[in-house]
Amino acid sequence: MKIALNSLLLVVLVIFTACKDENPNGNDVNSTHSPNNSNSGELLKPKEYEQEIEIVFQENKDNTSLENKLLQAVNLCNPNEKDLKNYLVPACDSKFFKVYPLIDKNSLETNFLVLCRSGVQGFPMRRILVFTKENDQYITTNTFLADLVGMETSKSSEYKDLIVQFMDTDENRFECRYVWREGRYAYDKVMKINGNKIKAQYLDSMRVEIGREISRLKLSY
Repeated sequence: MKIALNSLLLVVLVIFTACKDENPNGNDVNSTHSPNNSNSGELLKPKEYEQEIEIVFQENKDNTSLENKLLQAVNLCNPNEKDLKNYLVPACDSKFFKVYPLIDKNSLETNFLVLCRSGVQGFPMRRILVFTKENDQYITTNTFLADLVGMETSKSSEYKDLIVQFMDTDENRFECRYVWREGRYAYDKVMKINGNKIKAQYLDSMRVEIGREISRLKLSY
């Protein structure tokens, strides 16, 4: 299966719609942050998603009291930890976590996701954890070993669509859309590979192959 996917990637990559690639941040696996150069005179890159997300945890603003409360409620952090070098039992701090509402700000306390920095709790890459509240208990609906690169208003649900970027063992980057279905997020399609858009005639075949690769590598569950 891996050989077949690599062969298909080689064929499709040479006929992608060209677009500028982004280099991952070497200090935080899955991160695609690229510093802006305000003196370059270059045109601003047009938005590709309704809400584009690019988190550099070293520059992340402080969590709100509600966000820290939620992180504690789902047992992701230690409220008594003060050492910001402790990744295994992390403090409730924006150095390690970023919280997003799944519907809107007013629903944050009942439906939210957490983007975890690489290295937190021993995981070598970034993770996305999706939580909803049922019967006064938080449940984890999805776990992605991936980075969050965008969110958009859904056409079929009150829950926002997620644009998630996975990385395989060969460091190929798959940018995929997930939509809310039957109480959890479900894979919809692949949007880009290695920063390049896929031509329409290859979308269906690549959707299937990338979906299989995500499952094979257990990057989503």
